[in-house]
Amino acid sequence: MAMEWQKQIQAAPASSSNVSAKLSPKDRTAKNMDDALAAFKAGNKDIKRPVITQVGDNVRFSVRFANTALKLVGEDTVFLAPKAKFEEIYAAIKESVLKGDFDKQLEPLEKRVAERGKALSASKQKK
Repeated sequence: MAMEWQKQIQAAPASSSNVSAKLSPKDRTAKNMDDALAAFKAGNKDIKRPVITQVGDNVRFSVRFANTALKLVGEDTVFLAPKAKFEEIYAAIKESVLKGDFDKQLEPLEKRVAERGKALSASKQKK
C-alpha cells in the first residue's frame, strides 16, 4: 500500500519560510555577507554568481543587498583586497554595516523590496 503522504504534511506559515523578512536591512546585509564568506571558504560550489572570488593574491568582492551592490567608497561597488587581510577587512565592513554607516543606501533598497513584495502578493491573489 502506498503511503498517503498528503496526510503527513502541512503548509508552513509564510513567516516561517522567510526568516530574512523579519531582519532589518543592515542585519540582512550582514547575514548576506556571512553567507557569501561561507560560500567563498567552501570554494563557491553551487553559487551561480559569487560575490567573493580570488584573483591571484587578491580577493575581489562586493557587498550586496536587494540584488544591488553597495557603494562602499565613493561610487565604487566592486573591490580588491589582499588575500592575507581580506577576512579582517570584510569583518570591519560588516561592523560598519551593523553600526548603520550604510543605512542611507539600505533604506531606499528596502522600500523597493517592500514594493516588489506587495506587487508579488497582489499578483498571487489575482490568480
